[in-house]
Amino acid sequence: MAENQTAEKRNRPKQVPVNTNPRSGLESVSGSQPHVLILGSYPSEQSLKHHEYYGNPRNQFWRILGMVFSNRSELSPSSHFSDDSGLSNGSDVPEFQDLPYEDRLHFLTERGVAIWDVLGSCSRKGSSDSSICDTRPNDIRAFLKDNPSIRCIALNGKTGAGHWFKRYFSDLAEPKNEDTGLIILALPSTSPAYAGMSLNDKAEVWRGILPFCAIEKR
Repeated sequence: MAENQTAEKRNRPKQVPVNTNPRSGLESVSGSQPHVLILGSYPSEQSLKHHEYYGNPRNQFWRILGMVFSNRSELSPSSHFSDDSGLSNGSDVPEFQDLPYEDRLHFLTERGVAIWDVLGSCSRKGSSDSSICDTRPNDIRAFLKDNPSIRCIALNGKTGAGHWFKRYFSDLAEPKNEDTGLIILALPSTSPAYAGMSLNDKAEVWRGILPFCAIEKR
Protein backbone atom coordinates (compact mmCIF):
# COMPACT_ATOMS: atom_id res chain seq x y z
CA MET A 1 0.00 0.00 0.00
CA ALA A 2 2.77 2.43 0.96
CA GLU A 3 4.57 1.72 -2.31
CA ASN A 4 1.39 2.41 -4.29
CA GLN A 5 0.87 5.73 -2.49
CA THR A 6 4.49 6.75 -3.16
CA ALA A 7 4.13 5.91 -6.86
CA GLU A 8 0.85 7.84 -7.02
CA LYS A 9 2.47 10.95 -5.54
CA ARG A 10 5.40 10.65 -7.93
CA ASN A 11 3.07 10.47 -10.96
CA ARG A 12 0.95 13.47 -10.00
CA PRO A 13 1.38 16.49 -12.28
CA LYS A 14 3.57 19.18 -10.81
CA GLN A 15 1.48 21.99 -9.39
CA VAL A 16 2.57 25.46 -10.46
CA PRO A 17 2.04 27.87 -7.54
CA VAL A 18 -0.34 30.74 -8.11
CA ASN A 19 1.08 34.13 -7.26
CA THR A 20 -1.86 35.57 -5.32
CA ASN A 21 -0.10 38.84 -4.50
CA PRO A 22 0.12 41.12 -7.53
CA ARG A 23 3.74 41.81 -8.46
CA SER A 24 5.09 44.86 -10.23
CA GLY A 25 6.67 44.40 -13.64
CA LEU A 26 9.72 46.06 -15.16
CA GLU A 27 10.39 49.72 -15.79
CA SER A 28 10.18 50.98 -19.35
CA VAL A 29 13.36 51.11 -21.43
CA SER A 30 13.71 54.07 -23.76
CA GLY A 31 16.17 56.46 -25.34
CA SER A 32 15.71 60.20 -25.67
CA GLN A 33 13.72 60.11 -28.92
CA PRO A 34 11.78 56.82 -29.19
CA HIS A 35 9.77 56.23 -32.35
CA VAL A 36 8.52 52.68 -31.75
CA LEU A 37 7.09 51.37 -28.48
CA ILE A 38 7.13 47.58 -28.25
CA LEU A 39 4.63 46.30 -25.70
CA GLY A 40 4.48 42.83 -24.21
CA SER A 41 1.75 41.65 -21.85
CA TYR A 42 3.71 41.11 -18.61
CA PRO A 43 7.23 39.77 -17.91
CA SER A 44 7.81 36.05 -17.45
CA GLU A 45 9.02 34.69 -14.14
CA GLN A 46 12.55 34.45 -15.56
CA SER A 47 12.40 38.05 -16.74
CA LEU A 48 11.32 39.22 -13.30
CA LYS A 49 14.01 37.14 -11.64
CA HIS A 50 16.80 38.54 -13.83
CA HIS A 51 15.27 42.01 -14.24
CA GLU A 52 15.58 41.67 -18.01
CA TYR A 53 12.98 41.92 -20.73
CA TYR A 54 12.40 38.57 -22.46
CA GLY A 55 14.75 36.82 -20.06
CA ASN A 56 13.50 33.34 -20.96
CA PRO A 57 16.13 32.04 -23.42
CA ARG A 58 13.38 30.14 -25.25
CA ASN A 59 11.56 33.37 -26.05
CA GLN A 60 12.39 34.40 -29.62
CA PHE A 61 12.22 38.17 -29.06
CA TRP A 62 15.94 38.96 -29.15
CA ARG A 63 16.61 36.57 -31.99
CA ILE A 64 13.78 38.04 -34.05
CA LEU A 65 14.93 41.63 -33.42
CA GLY A 66 18.41 40.61 -34.53
CA MET A 67 16.97 39.19 -37.73
CA VAL A 68 14.83 42.30 -38.28
CA PHE A 69 17.74 44.71 -38.22
CA SER A 70 20.39 42.53 -39.83
CA ASN A 71 18.21 42.06 -42.90
CA ARG A 72 18.72 45.67 -43.96
CA SER A 73 21.53 46.35 -46.44
CA GLU A 74 22.98 49.11 -44.27
CA LEU A 75 22.97 46.88 -41.20
CA SER A 76 25.22 43.87 -41.63
CA PRO A 77 25.29 41.36 -38.77
CA SER A 78 29.07 41.44 -38.51
CA SER A 79 29.46 45.18 -38.13
CA HIS A 80 26.43 46.84 -36.63
CA PHE A 81 25.89 44.40 -33.78
CA SER A 82 29.45 45.19 -32.71
CA ASP A 83 29.73 48.94 -33.31
CA ASP A 84 28.04 49.96 -30.07
CA SER A 85 29.10 47.00 -27.96
CA GLY A 86 32.86 47.25 -28.47
CA LEU A 87 33.10 43.77 -29.92
CA SER A 88 35.44 43.20 -32.84
CA ASN A 89 34.10 42.79 -36.37
CA GLY A 90 34.37 39.51 -38.18
CA SER A 91 33.03 35.99 -38.10
CA ASP A 92 33.62 35.69 -34.35
CA VAL A 93 30.99 38.34 -33.57
CA PRO A 94 28.19 36.67 -31.57
CA GLU A 95 24.56 36.60 -32.60
CA PHE A 96 22.50 39.57 -31.43
CA GLN A 97 20.68 37.54 -28.79
CA ASP A 98 24.03 36.47 -27.31
CA LEU A 99 25.30 40.01 -26.75
CA PRO A 100 25.21 41.37 -23.18
CA TYR A 101 21.75 42.56 -22.23
CA GLU A 102 22.81 46.20 -21.85
CA ASP A 103 24.36 46.16 -25.34
CA ARG A 104 21.14 44.84 -26.84
CA LEU A 105 19.14 47.56 -25.11
CA HIS A 106 21.59 50.22 -26.28
CA PHE A 107 21.39 48.97 -29.85
CA LEU A 108 17.60 49.22 -29.88
CA THR A 109 17.23 52.52 -28.03
CA GLU A 110 19.79 54.11 -30.36
CA ARG A 111 17.45 53.15 -33.20
CA GLY A 112 14.39 54.64 -31.56
CA VAL A 113 12.92 51.48 -30.04
CA ALA A 114 11.40 51.54 -26.55
CA ILE A 115 10.28 48.45 -24.61
CA TRP A 116 7.57 48.12 -21.97
CA ASP A 117 4.53 46.03 -21.05
CA VAL A 118 0.81 46.74 -21.10
CA LEU A 119 0.41 45.47 -17.54
CA GLY A 120 2.24 47.02 -14.63
CA SER A 121 1.23 44.33 -12.15
CA CYS A 122 -0.90 41.19 -11.95
CA SER A 123 -1.39 37.82 -10.30
CA ARG A 124 -0.57 34.80 -12.39
CA LYS A 125 0.04 31.05 -12.38
CA GLY A 126 3.65 30.59 -13.43
CA SER A 127 4.32 32.54 -16.64
CA SER A 128 1.03 31.69 -18.34
CA ASP A 129 -0.76 34.66 -19.88
CA SER A 130 -4.02 32.71 -19.78
CA SER A 131 -4.00 32.73 -15.97
CA ILE A 132 -3.40 36.47 -15.53
CA CYS A 133 -5.78 38.22 -13.13
CA ASP A 134 -5.84 41.16 -10.70
CA THR A 135 -4.39 43.34 -13.42
CA ARG A 136 -3.22 46.94 -13.29
CA PRO A 137 -2.11 48.57 -16.54
CA ASN A 138 0.96 50.71 -17.00
CA ASP A 139 0.29 54.36 -17.73
CA ILE A 140 0.80 54.08 -21.48
CA ARG A 141 -0.96 57.38 -22.13
CA ALA A 142 1.43 59.27 -19.88
CA PHE A 143 4.37 57.58 -21.60
CA LEU A 144 3.07 58.68 -24.99
CA LYS A 145 2.52 62.20 -23.71
CA ASP A 146 6.08 62.32 -22.37
CA ASN A 147 7.41 60.88 -25.65
CA PRO A 148 5.54 62.59 -28.50
CA SER A 149 8.15 61.27 -30.95
CA ILE A 150 6.50 57.80 -30.82
CA ARG A 151 4.67 57.04 -34.05
CA CYS A 152 4.16 53.28 -33.76
CA ILE A 153 3.06 50.88 -31.02
CA ALA A 154 4.07 47.28 -31.72
CA LEU A 155 2.09 44.69 -29.75
CA ASN A 156 3.93 41.45 -29.06
CA GLY A 157 1.17 38.92 -29.62
CA LYS A 158 -2.50 39.42 -30.47
CA THR A 159 -3.85 37.34 -27.57
CA GLY A 160 -1.25 38.56 -25.07
CA ALA A 161 -0.29 42.21 -25.35
CA GLY A 162 -3.00 42.76 -27.96
CA HIS A 163 -5.74 41.51 -25.65
CA TRP A 164 -4.74 43.65 -22.69
CA PHE A 165 -4.01 46.71 -24.81
CA LYS A 166 -7.49 46.57 -26.32
CA ARG A 167 -9.03 46.10 -22.88
CA TYR A 168 -7.36 49.12 -21.28
CA PHE A 169 -6.53 51.31 -24.25
CA SER A 170 -9.35 50.65 -26.69
CA ASP A 171 -9.30 54.29 -27.79
CA LEU A 172 -5.75 53.75 -29.06
CA ALA A 173 -6.20 50.22 -30.38
CA GLU A 174 -7.21 50.94 -33.98
CA PRO A 175 -4.62 50.17 -36.69
CA LYS A 176 -4.35 53.93 -37.26
CA ASN A 177 -5.54 56.39 -34.65
CA GLU A 178 -6.79 59.51 -36.43
CA ASP A 179 -6.52 61.64 -33.28
CA THR A 180 -2.92 60.81 -32.46
CA GLY A 181 -1.50 59.61 -35.78
CA LEU A 182 -0.28 56.46 -34.03
CA ILE A 183 0.09 53.27 -36.02
CA ILE A 184 -0.75 50.12 -34.05
CA LEU A 185 0.92 46.92 -35.25
CA ALA A 186 -0.37 43.60 -33.88
CA LEU A 187 2.65 41.32 -34.35
CA PRO A 188 3.04 37.56 -33.88
CA SER A 189 4.01 36.56 -30.38
CA THR A 190 7.68 35.82 -29.75
CA SER A 191 6.68 33.45 -26.95
CA PRO A 192 7.80 29.82 -27.28
CA ALA A 193 4.17 28.90 -26.65
CA TYR A 194 3.17 30.31 -30.03
CA ALA A 195 4.23 27.85 -32.70
CA GLY A 196 1.75 28.90 -35.36
CA MET A 197 4.44 30.59 -37.48
CA SER A 198 8.04 29.80 -38.31
CA LEU A 199 10.81 31.98 -36.94
CA ASN A 200 11.50 33.44 -40.39
CA ASP A 201 7.82 34.25 -40.94
CA LYS A 202 7.61 35.97 -37.56
CA ALA A 203 10.69 38.05 -38.33
CA GLU A 204 9.23 39.07 -41.70
CA VAL A 205 6.11 40.46 -40.02
CA TRP A 206 8.16 42.14 -37.30
CA ARG A 207 10.07 44.03 -40.00
CA GLY A 208 6.98 46.21 -40.14
CA ILE A 209 8.54 48.33 -37.38
CA LEU A 210 11.52 49.32 -39.54
CA PRO A 211 9.94 52.30 -41.36
CA PHE A 212 9.41 53.94 -37.97
CA CYS A 213 12.87 53.29 -36.54
CA ALA A 214 15.70 55.80 -36.47
CA ILE A 215 18.31 54.17 -38.69
CA GLU A 216 21.32 55.97 -40.09
CA LYS A 217 21.88 55.61 -43.79
CA ARG A 218 25.38 54.42 -44.54
